[in-house]
Amino acid sequence: MSYVPLDRRFAILSPDEVAGDPDWSARAAGADHGWSELPQEPVTVILGPGGAGKTTEMREQVRRLRAEGWVAVFVALEQLVDQTLAEALDGEEADAFAGWNPACAEAVFLLDAVNEAKLAKPGALSRALKAFARGTGRGRVRVLLSCRPSDWQYQADADTVSDALRDLFQPPVTVGPPSASGDPDDPMAAPDSLTSIPIAPAAVRSAVVTVRLVPLDEKRIRRLATHYGVDRADAFIDGLKQTGHLFLAGRPRDLEWLADYWNREGRIGARWDMLDLNVTAKLQEANVALSESDPLSPEEALWAAERLAGATILCRQPAIRLPDAGPPLLPARPALDPATVLPAWSARKIAALLRRPLFEEAPGGRVRWHHASTQTYLAGRWLLRLLKAGCLVTTVIDLITREVDGQRYLVPSLREVAGWVVCRHAAVREALVPVAPELILLWGDAVQVPVEARTKALRVLAQVHPDTVSFDWTVDADDLVRLADPALVPTIRNLLAESAGSVAVRRFLLDLGRVGGWREVAETAMTIAADAAQDLRIRTAAVETVGAAGDATLRARLRAYALETPELPNAFLARVGTTLLPDALSVEDAAALLAKFTPVLPDGIGDAGYAVGWRWVDACLPTDREALLLHLIDLITTPPHAPGQRGMRTMPLSERYGWLIHAVNRTVALEVARTAGEAAEPAPVLVRSLRLLYECVRWGGPMLHERDTLSAALTANVAVRLALYAAVLSTAAHPQVEFSGLEGRFCRSQPGDVVGLLARAGVAEPSESRWRLLLGACVVAHRHGLSESMRDRLEATIAAAGLPPAQFEELRHWIDPAPVVPPLEPDTDEDTAMAEAAAAEASALADARRRLTEEIEALRRGEAFGALQYLVSQMRHLPGATATRWGQNNIDALEAPFGGEIRDAAAEGLLRWWRDWCPPLPSERDDPSSVEHGVVVGLTSLAVFGAAGGDLAGFSAEDTRTAAHYALREINGPPDWFPALLAAKPEVVGAVLRSEVGGMFREDADDAA
Repeated sequence: MSYVPLDRRFAILSPDEVAGDPDWSARAAGADHGWSELPQEPVTVILGPGGAGKTTEMREQVRRLRAEGWVAVFVALEQLVDQTLAEALDGEEADAFAGWNPACAEAVFLLDAVNEAKLAKPGALSRALKAFARGTGRGRVRVLLSCRPSDWQYQADADTVSDALRDLFQPPVTVGPPSASGDPDDPMAAPDSLTSIPIAPAAVRSAVVTVRLVPLDEKRIRRLATHYGVDRADAFIDGLKQTGHLFLAGRPRDLEWLADYWNREGRIGARWDMLDLNVTAKLQEANVALSESDPLSPEEALWAAERLAGATILCRQPAIRLPDAGPPLLPARPALDPATVLPAWSARKIAALLRRPLFEEAPGGRVRWHHASTQTYLAGRWLLRLLKAGCLVTTVIDLITREVDGQRYLVPSLREVAGWVVCRHAAVREALVPVAPELILLWGDAVQVPVEARTKALRVLAQVHPDTVSFDWTVDADDLVRLADPALVPTIRNLLAESAGSVAVRRFLLDLGRVGGWREVAETAMTIAADAAQDLRIRTAAVETVGAAGDATLRARLRAYALETPELPNAFLARVGTTLLPDALSVEDAAALLAKFTPVLPDGIGDAGYAVGWRWVDACLPTDREALLLHLIDLITTPPHAPGQRGMRTMPLSERYGWLIHAVNRTVALEVARTAGEAAEPAPVLVRSLRLLYECVRWGGPMLHERDTLSAALTANVAVRLALYAAVLSTAAHPQVEFSGLEGRFCRSQPGDVVGLLARAGVAEPSESRWRLLLGACVVAHRHGLSESMRDRLEATIAAAGLPPAQFEELRHWIDPAPVVPPLEPDTDEDTAMAEAAAAEASALADARRRLTEEIEALRRGEAFGALQYLVSQMRHLPGATATRWGQNNIDALEAPFGGEIRDAAAEGLLRWWRDWCPPLPSERDDPSSVEHGVVVGLTSLAVFGAAGGDLAGFSAEDTRTAAHYALREINGPPDWFPALLAAKPEVVGAVLRSEVGGMFREDADDAA
């Protein structure tokens, strides 16, 4: 079958995550990475369970790399156990390897299936890797290995890989930091013209980086399911969600059999049936090479898996010890010894079982269950097998319940296991209904339970929870979907109509009616919603049940009640809007409901504020957003106004409705994004709303939760951005100051905005308006740097604008720092010298901008060290600089003299350069009275990175070591970012600190001698 491009994602595993038992079935909690974003370390190990697609992905990456001009070779690692590298390669792989010149190009080797190499014979992994290293020889290489988590022992295998490949990597060429060139202000100083300070050769970078292959998300599941022939991918995914099986689709191999089932049956089966199929598939060894020598039959594997599942749950030991795991490499951790559960089994059979995809790696020579649902399902099957073999029902009841003060309670940790038993065993079910009726309703598979038993369980639930506000268990939508059955409607209506039961029970019944979408239940829910004597939590749940039924008459009744009733709680009004928009509630109706809200928290982050600010706005049709904004602005500016947070300035926000600023923020962000690319003038209310949002930012109003989204939308929408600029410039009391703040902090300009502002200035009347727009064009041009053609265009437009002399001179000053009118003869020699110095400085700055622009790409790549050194030296004299540190973080100050493009290139180049040179520690230097230029540049790079909130925890071990070296070279104590680096990487930073302390003691000893 052809390859499907899924852009698979990887999560880097830190030592702390490894120690914390990574969850292989979970999505990436932090940043994830694609193939091209993986760390550029010499060795990377990719871990993923069987069926995750590792081999397929690695073969495809070889094809992709070759297409991009790289030398890439795929190697099945187990073939190197008894063969040389040349013997193991054939076809395209042999041709690619034969065509590689180690002296001219870097090669990427993808070594597949460490787990299979390890299974060949003792010591096979080391033997295979050494054969690879011998066959490759020295050269510039990167190695990527794949392995199943259950077969990867972190420290032991990482050490094996590092030792076997140690001689493969050539030490990197160490280039000392450049010193000053002949001209210290030369921005284009070439590397070869600079003096290098001798440094010790850097250590070979042989760290092994470990990443895990992240399971497929919904987008990728949909794409791959379509490839597998699923013609209704959305219905397929909905079916997986409703039956609680979406977690099964995270691996391509699992998704393939799910798609086959869907294509064959046209549906997703009951939970029991699907888990049965999943377990059966995972207990079969899918690897053909391994299946020939596999010692387990499917029946044996299932029997043993059931026993292990039951034992791990009852013993509360989720991890299982691998047989012959070797000496512990991490602190000993509790784990179940499988030999105590399977005493007649050999270590080989146990190892074969634990290698199945039902299990995944855990640190310390252990495995654990891939998913808790599989574990509890198998444990339930184990109990059912015991009951079928003659085990007494009372024995099972005593196992899963406890008696306290004469009353029997279910053991909470055994709920799921008991749920699988009661859905298939009538006697156990009858015994447990009075104890825990929720078992029959929510755990296991409710479809397997007869309707009569479910009806009885609902009635018992109401009886045993007469005063409960909330259950000690959660109710998922998937559980409700499985439970929902039209045959339950009479019972649900009767229980709701009786006004009996607790808040928790009645909400549960209303939620069940909502999921079922039954009109009969919705009629009762409408009565509850309109009953002011009911608990507010029940009334809001009833509102959702009414809306879910889809009945136009009931929705109209709910709308009329909400609009006509004088006083209603905010939570009730918010839920009505969320439920009825946009089908049964117009924008005018929504505004009328908003006017009825009572004051809420100033920041509007309560339930009501969230519902209006996001759910209402997102539900509103795009064609209605302009009308919605008009209503929101009318309410939000209603007097009296709330005081601002800076000084005594009064914000233009209503004390009662100021919290609606979040709804304005969300609406504007969506509308600006929707109209991106349109050239038409935006609606006045949109511009008015943007100005209001800027006032909040400028004067310390409520924090805008959608500010980043809005900023991105404004960057893409030229028409809205220019309209906002024109509006602010036309009314600002101090146009230069107010526009600079708007354009720099809230609505970032783009270089093309200069042309747009000039076009508006050309048709503006009167001359005051032209001057204001031209002033805005000059500010934008100054921020992004003036090219010669743009300078000429600005000069021509300003000259033709017919401005008064004072305004004309002010604009000329923006684009030409040199005086426009010839100056008077200087009165003194000192005046002449000052004028000449100013002219020379302006000329040097212009020349520097020109040369930096010519080498902008080298600057961006971090290759033009002279340019970086020059810009860092300029930063030390610009606003925001500090004289007490080598590292400066005022990178934005470069924008004024050099333009935004050079500033951005410098920022990118700095972040790239510092990794290329590791400065010596203070104790390693002979002359403590001087500092290398590279130290100043590197510390500035890290200061900029730290000030921007960079992810120090994401540094590799080598980068951490380099950063720690820089930190110890800073003057006046460690830099501000150093404590965060120490907290994130204590072992690596601690090693550097110990090395420096040791060097200081050695130095003291030498001095004493």
